[in-house]
Amino acid sequence: MATLYPTLSAQVQTGTVDVSVTSAAGGAGQTVSYTGVTDSARVWNQDTNHKIEYQVGSGSWVSLDPNKEAVLDIDMSATTIKLRLSEFAPTGRAVQVIYNAKPHGVLAPDAEGRPTTFDDVSIGQVVTIGASRDALATDNGKTLVFSAAYTYTMVPGLPEGFSVAVRPPASGNASIARTAPVTLNGGTSTLTRAQASNILFAVVYLGADTYAVTGS
Repeated sequence: MATLYPTLSAQVQTGTVDVSVTSAAGGAGQTVSYTGVTDSARVWNQDTNHKIEYQVGSGSWVSLDPNKEAVLDIDMSATTIKLRLSEFAPTGRAVQVIYNAKPHGVLAPDAEGRPTTFDDVSIGQVVTIGASRDALATDNGKTLVFSAAYTYTMVPGLPEGFSVAVRPPASGNASIARTAPVTLNGGTSTLTRAQASNILFAVVYLGADTYAVTGS
């Protein structure tokens, strides 16, 4: 009897990173925090009056007109995108980076019954953690990217099945704290994770105010 393999559909996973551009005109720029594997990205200047500038890797700075997009054929895990204000633009200009995550997984087999493989990353919306704060119900299912060493506090009352993926900062730790009666891995201590040993880790609600935090 022939072996049957399930056929999996490959869908491009799209996510967004919202950025408030504060880096001054002519400066070094601020790096977009998302560092996952992508096959393309779009930089959208949402300001209707002022230009912004972007840089891909170590390339030249490029000016982007108000309410315009730039399509970039890049892998954001290997190439950085930096943003900065244009001359005379006030601080806090809104920019959205929209990325297509590169798919991977297993397809139906070929004619000789061998599985065909392809890359698949299932990534939901990315949320940049730019300050210490409590967990929110709306964080459920998101990827939290720490821009620096901040504390994310688990609180009572979050929905059953709550979970987040966490990307620690490039320098320092991502700290997971708790508010009573919440426990983390059966204890009450704040848990810290560094990017060097945890490129990505998870926080999962197990019920009864109990959370599991992966990694070490």
